[in-house]
Amino acid sequence: MSRYLSYVFVLVVISASVVWSADKKPNVQATQTGPCKQQAGTRRFTVDAGGNVSDTGRSFEGPACVEVLFNPILMGVSLQSVTTVTAGPDQSKTILGGPASGGAGPQRTTQAPPTNLLDAIAALKSDEARLNSSLNALQGSYATVFQSQEQAISDISSLRRAMQSVTGEEVIDRVKNGYIALQRDLRLAVNSAANFVPSDRSSGSETLLAWSQRLEDTLARLPLDYPNGAQTTFTCLPPPPATDVAWGAWYTQCKDSLYTPLKALLDADLANAKSFAGDSDSNKALKQQLSIVTYWNSLFSSLGLTTDLPVAAIQAKDITPFFFAHVKVACGPLFNQSSSTNLNILTADLGPTLAGNDPNVKAQTAFATVTCGNPFTISAGAGFNTIEQKQFAIIQASDGKGGVQNVFGVTSDAKITPVALAITNIRLTESDNHKIGFYGSLGVGGSLTSGSGGSSLQFLPGVSVALWRTMYITGGVDIGTSSEIAGGFKVGDIVPAAITSVLTSTSHSVRFGFAITFTKP
Repeated sequence: MSRYLSYVFVLVVISASVVWSADKKPNVQATQTGPCKQQAGTRRFTVDAGGNVSDTGRSFEGPACVEVLFNPILMGVSLQSVTTVTAGPDQSKTILGGPASGGAGPQRTTQAPPTNLLDAIAALKSDEARLNSSLNALQGSYATVFQSQEQAISDISSLRRAMQSVTGEEVIDRVKNGYIALQRDLRLAVNSAANFVPSDRSSGSETLLAWSQRLEDTLARLPLDYPNGAQTTFTCLPPPPATDVAWGAWYTQCKDSLYTPLKALLDADLANAKSFAGDSDSNKALKQQLSIVTYWNSLFSSLGLTTDLPVAAIQAKDITPFFFAHVKVACGPLFNQSSSTNLNILTADLGPTLAGNDPNVKAQTAFATVTCGNPFTISAGAGFNTIEQKQFAIIQASDGKGGVQNVFGVTSDAKITPVALAITNIRLTESDNHKIGFYGSLGVGGSLTSGSGGSSLQFLPGVSVALWRTMYITGGVDIGTSSEIAGGFKVGDIVPAAITSVLTSTSHSVRFGFAITFTKP
């Protein structure tokens, strides 16, 4: 019988091992490998376009690796964990800094200073024409750069809108395809930033704003530079040669035809130059657009998507890791304690950055709880040991002469003895879904039979296979007592006349034991 129980226990252990091996398959249904690498205990959540976590409020037992799938084009995500033992994105903005490559300022033409008023006015008019041409070119480059930034921002906004209804791992390929569609416009926007230089900054010898101010100053100084002259017959501009014309005479004759129109042109040029200076509203607006494009170009680059990549390289690129945030919760040695870890998520909606504002940050309550249970459990139930339990009595037996005599005999002989047990179990290892576990166990109990030695204390150290942490199948060494006839007598010996009852003695015995116990569900 004891051999039969041994076979049963071995069969249970082998069956549990088979279930254990099958159960070690990752508990992941995802098709893409996230940062948890589809390892055992992986739990996946997704974040929708509103920053909300799917299947929130779940609680499961660790150890676990929790990964959150999100769309980095829509938001940034940060995971936080807070463990209880029971006993945002900063948007980097750029500004126009030092001299830009390209867009060099105008080079001032070196000429001999005019020696008379009419030559000075002719030179001033020629300078204004060149200044006006440069300002028109500046205005055109500003419009081109601004439009390229707006187009890139519009493309990014369109991509974000298209992603609002996309869920799950489909977002990864959709982001790559969307980037391919906007890559050209983004590259143009990034590269064109150097094509506009504010009017008060230049890599040349003179800025446009300074040029405008110099021409205004030159016109204002003409009365001081040419106060005298005897020539009274002249045209407002040469030819014919005029070498001795006074400012007063020239102004009286040429005010309406030349001075006033020239002054209006110079005033307009100066106003135009100021409107494109570094501190102007137009330049501030452009800097904001440049900042937005720079931010998003950096964001795409952080995903491995850069403006210099060929389409084939983008399609082949694995950007999966950038779509996950994850945290690992380990269950270390807790001894006689349990722990509970709350997982919180912080999301930052990137939509406002497309208008030059900071992301909208939203903190949420715990979306998942990982518990690490106490490794100790107590179960109770019935066990069986193979310590032989005998009951002795004085019986009558043939004396071989046709009569009877009193001898020591056995009235019952139990090869298998039931035992009531309480077992303390400590978890050694367990499957990820807690269906199967292996425990070290120590049971204490007493025999359910009556009679000689039947109520003595017994111990069952061994190992247990647990099913759903509720049912424990334990096998091990049963330490108990067995009885023998005292006084050196044996079964079959003739009972002396002075003895009227059987005296027994007990001794410790070690045999195989087997138990099935239960905990409270």
